[in-house]
Amino acid sequence: MAVHHHVKSEQLIFGNGSTEVLQAIATFAARQNATMIEPSTTFGALKEYCKAENLNVIQVPVGQNFEMNIAAMKKQAMAQTGSVLINICDPNNPTGNIVDFTTMFDWINNAPETHLFLLDEAYFDYAQANPRYKSGLDLINQGKDNVVISRTFSKVHGMAGMRLGYGIATVNTANKIKPFAAGFNLSAAGIAAASAALDDKSFYKKSIEYNQLSRKILVATLNELELESVPSDTNFVLHIIGTPLADYAKHM
Repeated sequence: MAVHHHVKSEQLIFGNGSTEVLQAIATFAARQNATMIEPSTTFGALKEYCKAENLNVIQVPVGQNFEMNIAAMKKQAMAQTGSVLINICDPNNPTGNIVDFTTMFDWINNAPETHLFLLDEAYFDYAQANPRYKSGLDLINQGKDNVVISRTFSKVHGMAGMRLGYGIATVNTANKIKPFAAGFNLSAAGIAAASAALDDKSFYKKSIEYNQLSRKILVATLNELELESVPSDTNFVLHIIGTPLADYAKHM
């Protein structure tokens, strides 16, 4: 894993699924009496972990175009005293869109050291083709201690049931979070499958290509049905359903 990402092994934080990494980060943030700030809507696991730790959670509504309101999130972060945990799922779930990396990197590079950015990159692989997207790993490689990214094998590698995720941070930050991560939490089968997945370049390429093709077909169908959708850089598309939710769920 470390060789694959060109980082030191000490920079890795492993989890039985990436949600376990998020849980460790939430527990670490609780020891700092941090306030957690995130967009609404977004993947809800970190919010639930933070609430269980009695942390104050501030949600900032996304804009009318479903993009994160970075300016509003930054304003909320700067209004807090003490430590702040900022949750950015990028690409975002369930909206499927990204944050322009120039905007996000500018915020992170000028943020106080007490502001820790969690960049949930579960859908990273699908977004690489977008020139406006860039992984937070670049910032970690520059020595930014206030950034941690999370990744998972459950999406592009199709290994959700194997429950294997991981985080990457600087050695300094990883060493602070690791005490709150579970030990002996990975199975031998999961480790073997993950190692094989990283070596299987052909499957990875096909997974990306098939996802792009499927998404193109889906969006074309939605357009034909005149159902508005949000441009997506993931393996799903958020769209208007045009019917009562219960009926839609039943039909699906």
